[in-house]
Amino acid sequence: MSRQPRLVRLLPGILAGFAACLVILISAVAWAAFDRGFYRRQYAELDTAADIGITAAELEAGTTVLLDYLAGHRDDLGIEVRRNGRPQPLFNSRETEHMLDVRELYRTALAVRRAAVAVIVLMCGTVFFVHRKVRPALRQIARGAVPGMALFLASVALVALWAVVDFSGFWTRFHLIFFRNDLWLLDPATDMLIRMVPEPFFAALVRRIVLAAAGGILLLWGLAFCVSRRGRRREPARLR
Repeated sequence: MSRQPRLVRLLPGILAGFAACLVILISAVAWAAFDRGFYRRQYAELDTAADIGITAAELEAGTTVLLDYLAGHRDDLGIEVRRNGRPQPLFNSRETEHMLDVRELYRTALAVRRAAVAVIVLMCGTVFFVHRKVRPALRQIARGAVPGMALFLASVALVALWAVVDFSGFWTRFHLIFFRNDLWLLDPATDMLIRMVPEPFFAALVRRIVLAAAGGILLLWGLAFCVSRRGRRREPARLR
């Protein structure tokens, strides 16, 4: 192993580290997006029910329908509320079509997470197969994971800085990249979804995702760094 080029030795760990960051990021998105307590706090802070003109119970029921639909637990967004003294659907056809796109995007993210887990297993399994010993395999993986995760963290930091400086621009670019139509351009006068989850809501949601993901990645990066440095102290210089 010592005669291999440095990049060849580090590559499995780099790929595993990068894939681990993807797993953490997508898991942070899933955690934040389906945290119903967060929705309740934001609704109370933004006085959402009063703004829409429905009761808090109806808003809670609408949120349950929305999240169950995104999670794949139901096939439609059919729910009625009373506005201006008469029953009407909470979500119109444009909102329903957009949420179908959102659900497909979420399913794609989960598929990417599964693929990232497979990459981690493959890279780690390959290194363990070569070494046939746990400690040297862990050291090799950790040495590659440190720069791989550092690169991912730097990318997250840049995106987070962009969101802090210009959230509207960041949010618009996000939709232009991930959606192939303009259904995400909702009108507060006719579309209740944009009033349920306005830009301040999403700004708070993105902060939670970034903080949770960065915390998890930093923790894993610190562990990999300690393992890699410990291995360096124990090995003869000619094997590094």
